[in-house]
Amino acid sequence: MKKEYGLLQFDDKISVTDPMYDPKNIGRVNHVKIKPGAYRMILFSENDHERITRAQIVHAEAKISDKELYTKKSWSRIGRISIDSGIVGFFQDNFDLSDKQKWNAFCASFGIGKFCPYTNLFDREPFILNKHSEYGTAFFLLTYPSWARDVLAISKNNEIIALEIRIK
Repeated sequence: MKKEYGLLQFDDKISVTDPMYDPKNIGRVNHVKIKPGAYRMILFSENDHERITRAQIVHAEAKISDKELYTKKSWSRIGRISIDSGIVGFFQDNFDLSDKQKWNAFCASFGIGKFCPYTNLFDREPFILNKHSEYGTAFFLLTYPSWARDVLAISKNNEIIALEIRIK
């Protein structure tokens, strides 16, 4: 099942990560150069009652069919991330919460505690921050902590116009 959450403006570089990691950590995919502009925010699940399986951002002007978004061969793997805190998403570049005080303040501001508890929080809607938020632009969600999740991209004319995190 596919669900869209509107548009969010991203500059030309983003990080795909669990924001708990220090920006120098290998568990992140940092400084991904994308086509700047408005991006559609999309989540996929197997059905209405299942956990999220994929999270995507797709440039609003990109000519990408739903078939391409669903087809694995349309995507190229650009890296892998780890998800230790249970938070994962697309963040404007230089999004850094590795400082313990920043991390605790960030989590408290969303009511999710210091680490994502294994509760019904996974069923909440994703979090969307615009560039005017205290933390900058971000589209993220709560999920199960896990190791090594793929980050995929679709490029057209040598520009990345879509990114995906394979969560399941």
